[in-house]
Amino acid sequence: SWDIWGLGCLIWEVFNGTLPQPSSLKIVDKIPKSLVPHYCELVSANPRSRPDPLKFLNDCQVNGHFLDNQFVKINLELEELQFMDQDKRTSLFNALNKELDSFPQKFCQYRILPMLVNAFEFGGAGSSVLSPLFRLGKLLDDSDYQARIVPCVVKLFSSTDRATRINLLQQVGITVLASKLYDLLWYIYGSSAQRVC
Repeated sequence: SWDIWGLGCLIWEVFNGTLPQPSSLKIVDKIPKSLVPHYCELVSANPRSRPDPLKFLNDCQVNGHFLDNQFVKINLELEELQFMDQDKRTSLFNALNKELDSFPQKFCQYRILPMLVNAFEFGGAGSSVLSPLFRLGKLLDDSDYQARIVPCVVKLFSSTDRATRINLLQQVGITVLASKLYDLLWYIYGSSAQRVC
């Protein structure tokens, strides 16, 4: 119950700044109204009435409550990405692509982008990951882009699946690719074309 009370203190500090004294926990003016009832349970004077963490999270995700939003839903789904079938992944990547502009940039760069790259490299995410991957790739500097995004693109271009290659070409049309990508592709396809001739 101390951990849950500590979570309540953390929530208070997120919205109010440093907690000067425990009695300040009763001041809930700056805490969003949809979170206040759940917050009050966390800092209850009676430790037995405090919820366990799972109950708190589930209660906050109920329709209309604080964690009932696309940011939370999409991030929870991203955590389950490796267990999804391809149709669910495609649906998730489409939803993510629609919502990316409303997500914090640093979170996208340091949390979501690595998950997408891993999903592509190890989870068979396929071409449906391209649109959010390219959009988030714009947040990287050139050297990071070369190291993290270009290998994914090259791997996709070498795919024998025609739909994947068409999707990739469509995405390349809306994204400015680094010049080294063209060099890599020319090297791959130029050398294979010479072998065929």
